[in-house]
Amino acid sequence: MSDSLTQYEDVISKLGDTYTKGHASGDLSFFSSTTSTHTENGIECEIRLCPSLANKDKPCGADNPLKTAEKKINPFLPPYKEGLHLGGITEDDESFVCLVFQYATLFRDPQIHPSAFLEFKLQTSPLTPPELTAAYKLLIAAKGKGRSFLMFFNCGGPSGASQDHKHIQFLPLDDPTGPPMEKLAQSKRLESHGKAFSISSLPYANHIVRLPDYLPTTASEEITDVLAQAYIRLLDLTIETFMHQSNNEHRGPTAYNVLMTLQHLHLIPRSRAEYRMPNAQLLPINSLGFAGMLMVKSEAEGEEVREEGVLKMLGAVGLADAHGESCSKIESGL
Repeated sequence: MSDSLTQYEDVISKLGDTYTKGHASGDLSFFSSTTSTHTENGIECEIRLCPSLANKDKPCGADNPLKTAEKKINPFLPPYKEGLHLGGITEDDESFVCLVFQYATLFRDPQIHPSAFLEFKLQTSPLTPPELTAAYKLLIAAKGKGRSFLMFFNCGGPSGASQDHKHIQFLPLDDPTGPPMEKLAQSKRLESHGKAFSISSLPYANHIVRLPDYLPTTASEEITDVLAQAYIRLLDLTIETFMHQSNNEHRGPTAYNVLMTLQHLHLIPRSRAEYRMPNAQLLPINSLGFAGMLMVKSEAEGEEVREEGVLKMLGAVGLADAHGESCSKIESGL
């Protein structure tokens, strides 16, 4: 396994210098943010305040770098900015480029965007075995360098996807045990690994597989096989969730969020990309929301989120659990 991780370790090793270079050159913009916690039903959710997000609601112009940058059609195709480019990786003849996300809200650890670049793929297409394997190996390489990342993927418009070009994202974590919903998954006692389960205390459909403890140290072929089988099973459950919805409004294209750590693979079916707040403002929610991590642009908006309830909001933009049963009843072998 060590030889097959070299290219991934190189990407992680370049992260610090690339960030510094990008910040100095202006390729990367840093927007300060602060995090607070909000506990609901014993779940300690994170609410990150980033006032610069308010610029997204302003017209384009020199005083609004967020809106100005959004005019670019495809940030995932060459030529790449030197201050954002981490290099390339190849997995089973499928090649990817790794880029630093150009808007940093975490000063010491920017996000990573690996995306397929030899051919255009739609963000609505399912993850392939090489994509799953590449993502998992990047998580392994990060852990080997003393770093913890969360992989997330927004599939389809209602999932919160903002770009048509298929891309997978990695968020650095302060807590190596994972984000709030990952901790909740870790707390579940299961009879065995490799079976799909859900967390019945959450007010929305969620499908999860616990990955084998040995997976980070096994051969690439085994990693690919385990991840592919897990993903297919969760995708089947996600499609089944859509099919069993009584509201025809949710019978459009299948949209879902994917979260992955070294321990679990999560798929969450989505009904809409935004939650309408009581003041009629729309709050975008992507995969990170279903990790238990929400972003707000003002203190007032953060307080409105707390009053409205994070779990209520997630339930409204997710889908109802079609099974209506405990996780032990819907566990399915892979």
